[in-house]
Order: sequence, then structure tokens, then C-alpha cells
Amino acid sequence: MKRLHIIIGAVALAAMITPSVASASGFLVARFGGEQGHPTSSHPSAIYFNPAGLSLNSGTRVYVEGLFGTRSANYTRPTEAIDTVINEGDSSAGTPTNVSSANSGKATLSDLFAAPFAAVVSDLGIKNLGVAAGVYVPFGGSASWNQNSEYSDNNAYPGAVDGVQRWSSIEGKIQSLYVTLAGSYYIPKLRLSIGAGLNVVSTSVENIRARNASGTDDLVSSNGTMQEGRALVDVSNTALSVGAGVIWRPTDAVSVGVSYQSRPNFGTTNLKGTLQTKLSLASPSTSDIALRWPLPDVVRAGVAFRPTRRSEVRVFGDFTRWSVLDNHCAMTMETAEMGCLLDEEGRVDPNGASVAFNIPRRWEDTFGLRAGGSYWLNAEREVFVGLGYDGNAIPDTTIGPDIPDSKKMTASIGGRVLLTPELRLSATFTQVIYFEREVELRDESPFEGLSRLPDHAGSYQQSVSLFNMGVEYMF
Repeated sequence: MKRLHIIIGAVALAAMITPSVASASGFLVARFGGEQGHPTSSHPSAIYFNPAGLSLNSGTRVYVEGLFGTRSANYTRPTEAIDTVINEGDSSAGTPTNVSSANSGKATLSDLFAAPFAAVVSDLGIKNLGVAAGVYVPFGGSASWNQNSEYSDNNAYPGAVDGVQRWSSIEGKIQSLYVTLAGSYYIPKLRLSIGAGLNVVSTSVENIRARNASGTDDLVSSNGTMQEGRALVDVSNTALSVGAGVIWRPTDAVSVGVSYQSRPNFGTTNLKGTLQTKLSLASPSTSDIALRWPLPDVVRAGVAFRPTRRSEVRVFGDFTRWSVLDNHCAMTMETAEMGCLLDEEGRVDPNGASVAFNIPRRWEDTFGLRAGGSYWLNAEREVFVGLGYDGNAIPDTTIGPDIPDSKKMTASIGGRVLLTPELRLSATFTQVIYFEREVELRDESPFEGLSRLPDHAGSYQQSVSLFNMGVEYMF
């Protein structure tokens, strides 16, 4: 009964914490397991990275991990990115010269965050078998941008207090919570382990951003009326996906692993909920919507080699098919089954579904590559290091402060210690080093109609520090 309480508590913990952005690429945040999370591992995090690894250890293991971190980011928007700057007395729509700092300058963000992982792995007393249940968040992010104090008491342009990034994001959260059941079997004759898992994926999205009817960042209309409003999206859904993999051990010193995680819903998921808007002088409105939310499938592969009894070298990588994310398109519930029919410029097909708004993404596939190694000081103590590179999913034409990305490096160091025959602790520190990104001004908006967005050219900087702390109980 005591062991059952441990298992229930481990799984419940994972549902209580929301992650922040600690990206591999896009908003893929699967960094649980630290340096043990890879496609040739027998660690409990194999339930996601490669379920074939679940049968490579015996007994029952309960593993609970907290991923804690800090994230700092800033976005500097040049004055030239403002849609229209108008001089005093001008009757045009746009941003008056004397308040250009309402739409240009530096926006900052500084967050503390935590993300969970919990899993139970057991052979059920059957040799070469491994089954597991786990809860974790491989996709997600949250952000709350700092306010612009210069406009804290400005009644003429009250929206500017939310920062120059507000046309993309003021505050938001993305989360895909996975509940997974997985199994694996090791075939001794072939020295091959095969595994598969079924995931129940619960995704929720909340985001509030500044918006006006024209899709620009105009603060006032041609008659001087305030234009800036707000749009709040709150949507969610639950879908299924699968994971599968193999690990081949041609010798006792070599492991080769390949795994695949499918797209939730095996395609595009429509998240259902509400869109609340308050545009200019219009009355607030609430609409029921379905938000098109494509998530990628991921392929991972790796090799682990033990040159000596006390050491191991690992090389592994991943391919993430972010190119499936073309649009985040919100449709009315009545026409959601028709899909989001848009042309290349983001215009709505007049014969297509009724679209409430569209955020063009046009993301690109990414590759990541990592190398790491372990050294066992003795049978109870292991130290490890890692170095990695991850690509950038977001092109200049659609980048924004809501989901910034750039090429990045990771550097990790940590260790595991066996305190008793039943209890093991692990810890990993990882620094994610984002390359500074400069986005050029656009000549004109590449998208029109409901897909038009303000120019988010400028400088993007970001830094993330991570600390994994795990406890494993074995019996």
C-alpha cells in the first residue's frame, strides 16, 4: 500500500506545474531526464524519448523529476518597424511622433519556472518485459512581459503600458500535457528491444495580445479615435498520439536507438474555446471558436558506446517536422469542419470557412545534435557532461515575441548517486545559449486581410538556465 501511495503521488505531482519556454526548437521543451533523456537510454524518461528502453532494466522504478529554471528575454523594436508614424496635426492613421516610444524600444521578460516529469516503470516480474505509465509536458511555454512604466498613467494611450511587444503577446501560456502508457520487450536472440506507447495529449492555449481592426499597430484613426484593442484566446482539446522505437545492442558496449513520436490527433488538432475581443470603440464580444493547432512529429536517433567499463560516450540527434505549422487559424465553430481556407497572402477564401483571425506561421523543419559522456567514479557515483546544438524553426517573415526562436547551443553537467540500494538521486545543470537574432524590416506586409500583423523586425535576445532534480525509487 505504501508503494501504491508513492506511485499515485508521483503521477499527481506532474499535473500541478506549468512549464515556461526552454526550447529545443519552436516550443518543444522536452528536456526532462537531463543527460539521461536520449534515444538509447533505459532511464524512465525513455517512455517519451524511446519506449524500447523500458525493457532494458529489471524490477520496478518510480521516478519523479522537477525541471526548474530562469528565463530572460528582450525584444528591441526599431521606430522604422511602426506601420505609420504621423506628425503632429496630420490626419493620417498611425502612431503620433511624440509617442513613438509606445510602439518602439525595448521590451523585457524575466521568468522563474518549473516543469514536471513522473513515471513508473516495471517488468511485472516477467523477464525482458517493461511497461510504464507517465505524465510530462514535452510541448509548452508561458510568458508575462514586463510593463512599460513610461505609459503607466497615460490616459490617451493606455494600452502602451503593456510594452512594445504587445501586438504579439502580453501574457500567454501553451501546454501539451502527455499521459502515456507504454510497453517494451527485449528479444535476447536478436539483442533487440522494441517498444511503443499510447499518449493522451491534453493541450491548452491562452494568449492576450493587442489588436486593432486593420491588423496594424495604429494607435489612432484618421479622425483621432483610439484604435488599439485587445484579443484574448482561451482554447483546449484532448487528442491521441503514439510513440514507438527500437534499440539494438550488437555488443555489450554499443547501443543504437531510433524512435518516433507522432503528431497529436495524427494530424491537425482543432482546439475549442472562446475568443474575446475589444476593438476600438466597439463593444466587447465573445465568440466560440476552433483554433487550428498543428504540432509536429519527431524522429530521434542515437548511438551510445562504452570504451571502458567506467565510461560511456553518446551521440544523438532529432528531426522535428515543424513545417506542418503553417497557420494558427481561428474559425467559427459552425464552419470549423471546412478547415481554414487561405491563399498564400493569408486572404480568406470567400467560399471557405468563416475565419475570426489568422496568425501566419510558415515554420520550418529543424535538426538538433548532441554529444555527451558519462564516467562512473564507482558503482554508486556517475558524473556526466553534454554539449548540443538546436536549430531555428521560425522564419523572419513570421517571427514575433509570442514565440521567439533562434539557433542555440546547450552545455550540461551533472551526476547521479545511489544513496541506498533502493534510492538514487540525479541532478543536471544546463545552460541554453541562444544566438542573438536580428530581423530586418519588411518592405511591405507579406500577408493581408485577417492575416495581417504588425512588423516584428528588430533584435531578439534570450537566455535560459535549467536545473533538473530527480529522485528514483527502485524495488
